[in-house]
Amino acid sequence: MKHLKTTLAMTMMATAMMACQQDKGTTNYTINGTAQGYAQGDTLLVTNDLMTGRPTDTIVIGSNGAFTLKGSADSVCMHAIYDPQNPQNLVQFFNEAGTLKVEMTKEPGMSNVSGSKANDALQDMINKITPYAERMRVLRDSFVNITQGTDESEIWALRERLNQIYTEQAKMVLATAEDNIDNELGFYLTTQYRSNDPEIDQQFTNLLDKLPEKFQKRPLVAQMRPKTEVEDFTMPRPDGSDLSIMSEIKKNKVTLIDFWASWCGPCRQEMPFMVGLYEKYQSKGLGIVGISLDNNRDAWIKAITDLGIKWAQMSDLQGRQSAAAKAYKVESIPHILIVDQQGKILARGLRGEKLEQFVSSQLGE
Repeated sequence: MKHLKTTLAMTMMATAMMACQQDKGTTNYTINGTAQGYAQGDTLLVTNDLMTGRPTDTIVIGSNGAFTLKGSADSVCMHAIYDPQNPQNLVQFFNEAGTLKVEMTKEPGMSNVSGSKANDALQDMINKITPYAERMRVLRDSFVNITQGTDESEIWALRERLNQIYTEQAKMVLATAEDNIDNELGFYLTTQYRSNDPEIDQQFTNLLDKLPEKFQKRPLVAQMRPKTEVEDFTMPRPDGSDLSIMSEIKKNKVTLIDFWASWCGPCRQEMPFMVGLYEKYQSKGLGIVGISLDNNRDAWIKAITDLGIKWAQMSDLQGRQSAAAKAYKVESIPHILIVDQQGKILARGLRGEKLEQFVSSQLGE
């Protein structure tokens, strides 16, 4: 079955689909809707799985395009009502207690929901995301039309513009999450949204502590809390011998654990800065350990040589399924953990000038 390609779902870079979040009690909700452009007897499907669209209910449209959906559930999660003939035509909603209003149209992106604080805010955010999605579409079309011989600088300029749009959008979503931290939309965004900017992602992680008590009790929040210290683990070096992470950490006042990969363009771009940082501060107590998310040993070793990396390296060669990346909730690279000599995590996600300033302050410079 096709994925439901919604404006929201296409821009959510989540680690996993949101499980329904069970609280005490039962949710009873009613949706009063209209379906403009549909005929009496046409059907719409309801799902709580935005990846597969597997239906949980069917709506039969009545006279004048009207329909009603009543539900009872012991958990709240994101749902969608969609047209099985055109899955991109849908409306998303939280199945919160109360009465919601849904207006479906035949024109994708024009349907909407209202009737609760979370659903009103969800609709407002989708409206705000739409211009970002259109700007991204235009740039992606530019990539498709790139011809052989196109100057590399033009390609990088397009990538930078695309990254800028992603960042602008992520900041808007972060602000929406903060404004709605007391309702289901805030919970959804705080636990599910991931951007292309580690610093913004860290701000999302920080929002976990601002969630109200009823949300704090949900198992997903405990699962998402990042570790506060590094526990010892071993992985192979490039030569195949095992390396203990703590054996390296104990050598230095401050250690950067750098998650990277040979196939990661931004990682390679960042590496000359990392080499310079290491050369500048190594004698003052800075160490670095690279953890590669490669799965090709030869490509990993070649990148180490080509990029002039002089610090310790380790990898289980499991790619994005790296055990260390999973354990420390690394969802995008490059990503750096900064730890002290005992393995306490002091900061994470810093890059460039902000990273050097933090390292310098920790080393007493």
